[in-house]
Amino acid sequence: MVLVRFLVKTSCWFVFLLFLSCKSSIDKDEVLSQFENDSVKYKGAQYILSELPNRYTSTSEAHKQYELWVDSIYTSDLEVSVQKKMIKERLKTLKYLPLRKEYDDENVSSDFLTKHIDEAFKYYKSSWNNYLTDEEYFEYVLPYRIDDEILEDWQTLFRNEYGWVLDSLLLVNQNPTAYDLFFALNKELEKTKENFVKVFPFTQGVSPSVLYHATCGDCINYCNLGCFVMRSFGLPVVTDGNPNSHTWNVLITSDSLVQFNTRGTFVNGSFHVQDWTKYNCWKNVPKIWRKTFAENPNSLAKIRGHESVPEFFEDAHYIDVTNQYYKGIDVEIQMKNKSRKDFAYLAVHNCGFMYYDWSKIENDKVKFFNISDSIVYFPSYYYADRYVPFSYPFVFLTDNDTIYHEFVPNKNQLQNMTLYRKYHERFKHNIYLERAVGGIFVGSNSPDFETQDTLFVIKEMPRMRWTNIKIDNDKAYRYVRYLGPEWSYCSVAEIEFKEKGTNNLLKGTVLGTDGWYVESEGCTKDKVFDGDVLTFFDAPYPDGTWVGLDLGEAKRIGEIRYIMRNDDNFVQKGQEYELLYMDIDGWQSMGRKIADADSIIYENVPSEAIYLLKNRTKGREERVFSYENDKQIWW
Repeated sequence: MVLVRFLVKTSCWFVFLLFLSCKSSIDKDEVLSQFENDSVKYKGAQYILSELPNRYTSTSEAHKQYELWVDSIYTSDLEVSVQKKMIKERLKTLKYLPLRKEYDDENVSSDFLTKHIDEAFKYYKSSWNNYLTDEEYFEYVLPYRIDDEILEDWQTLFRNEYGWVLDSLLLVNQNPTAYDLFFALNKELEKTKENFVKVFPFTQGVSPSVLYHATCGDCINYCNLGCFVMRSFGLPVVTDGNPNSHTWNVLITSDSLVQFNTRGTFVNGSFHVQDWTKYNCWKNVPKIWRKTFAENPNSLAKIRGHESVPEFFEDAHYIDVTNQYYKGIDVEIQMKNKSRKDFAYLAVHNCGFMYYDWSKIENDKVKFFNISDSIVYFPSYYYADRYVPFSYPFVFLTDNDTIYHEFVPNKNQLQNMTLYRKYHERFKHNIYLERAVGGIFVGSNSPDFETQDTLFVIKEMPRMRWTNIKIDNDKAYRYVRYLGPEWSYCSVAEIEFKEKGTNNLLKGTVLGTDGWYVESEGCTKDKVFDGDVLTFFDAPYPDGTWVGLDLGEAKRIGEIRYIMRNDDNFVQKGQEYELLYMDIDGWQSMGRKIADADSIIYENVPSEAIYLLKNRTKGREERVFSYENDKQIWW
């Protein structure tokens, strides 16, 4: 049975969508018979039909109802910030949504598949894709689905919406390249800006019509949308990325990969991967995998037998494309800890272990290919309940010569370690620290600060932790404030004023600039005095903004403590921490301690190892590090 749905947009486009609910098995011979007179289409149909038993829709009534609700939010007149808030709240109530797999060889109709294949060849051998081999066209343009979404006639949907873009392009350029058409389509997609938020807790595949309306979503949602739109016009666009981490879109041109973020601003010559690695403080990504329509016969999912494997590698629809991005280094590792396992892995630790690559064990050795430099890899087996290494962590260093370096704990050379953080400082937070330079703390006895005395000026970039300032001034003030410097938006997280002589924390009525920056809803001046270092003031405009207190009566200020906008990953007094180092048998603990300052000291720790500092009081972000010249070196 075919369900017909009409969508009406403000531009008065009427879009005809076909939803599949056919419960009878597809007649493959019937599909093939439609293309007997076209050898290329016939081969394409064979390619698609061969994969039907491996593809499915993940769905349930609860799933469908949730998609309808999300679509109603997307198409409402509510501000995007309100939509995101509503979706986040709804997600909290969705602990579990039951899903069933409806396999395509039993549920896709012959009519649907025949129509899709026929339409998918509309732009075959056009100027923008004539460099593709037939096999590449079958894989990167022809498929009728991207993920495990409910199937729809998305070609009609997106051609009706964006067909004018191609028509306009052809008026001025009769032979556009893949990049020309991509750029024109992407300019239209950019008009609905990307807004990242987790929307769907249960499946990666979202109906194309829902993605069409999407005002917010996560990276895989936007990647799927990019594939649907671009492939509707014969453009070979795929999704590349990292296991359980991040994905991006790629246009495959005749001589390069054009990386982009669907609905994100595209700048010619920019590289999405470089931005992502910068965000993670990596030189390169550990491994890059491409989502495919056809199963990869050499995938771990196909050859693992009964051995349990990490969730990402249970899917056969991925291929390793790391070598299309950079030439890595090959490595062979001897198994120091032996196991009955047939397969071994390379993991990277960033807020927990993530398994990025695998290989078959042969003669107690294992080989990995195209490994990135400057990233610490953890050679391991896979057990669902624990991390089990087969060798020590290692890194390739290539500043001069290529050096393979293992982090082997030296228990004969112990060291004392002073630790300030459990996670590296992200560059985005350093921006807020840099902006603080020039900030001024003042005291006054005038409610309008007509006359005021400078108590302290921030002359150098503060660290991402509390800064304590002793005030050498015996004058009493009723009003105190912090004036943010130019282009700072007064982005301060917490300020404490302490009374001279008693060291009591002074309280009062919050004063300052009203409102918040448009993208920081609720980040008002009162957040500076709420005791939470993760909340902050983000003023509505960059210059002339301030925040302070009316103390009720004049008080002498003995100390000011402040912290700028931050990530809450610094060592904090009163919280419990645990230091671990990686040995051949896994993590070894140096014990738990309560911090009595903004740093924590561990004595007699084995040197030359890889370490991890955990906050046992709160927080989940953790990053591994080495310790050299009394400093934490993040990896």
